[in-house]
Amino acid sequence: LPADAYPEIAFQLGADIPFFLAGGAQWMAGVGELLTPCALPGDIFILLVNPGLHISTKEVYTSLSPELTSPRPAAMVPTSLETFAELLSYVTNDLDSVVQTQYPIIASLKARLVDLGADAALMSGSGSTVFGLYSQEKNCKAAQDVLRDEFPEFWIQGARVL
Repeated sequence: LPADAYPEIAFQLGADIPFFLAGGAQWMAGVGELLTPCALPGDIFILLVNPGLHISTKEVYTSLSPELTSPRPAAMVPTSLETFAELLSYVTNDLDSVVQTQYPIIASLKARLVDLGADAALMSGSGSTVFGLYSQEKNCKAAQDVLRDEFPEFWIQGARVL
């Protein structure tokens, strides 16, 4: 197949599949199929926590009020982020408010990540994975150890963002 056929085939498999084929940091638009590469600053560490809940993406989007989304014009999205603080200014998820009301554990996990030193904590997509962003690897690893003790039934994994 020609290389330009992959994004279309990938999109038919799932809206966020093109992201995984593209590699690297990407701004996602549309339903996840429109990608723009973005360079990230220095070392960033992430801690993923999945409580094992099934959250219906369709139900989340059905519950989403159109006023909650506020798309930024493409011209306002930078092609690189120079500092960790600048990256944090873009950390947002419009689906958070919908999911947190139905699944309070999501809000609790986000708060716990911040309590354990995360510079930011957010839900990934429509859930149920929550993640913390860390500028310091030692903080990420320490939080991972604490959360694994507190929630042995959850899937918890830390990593360096490449």
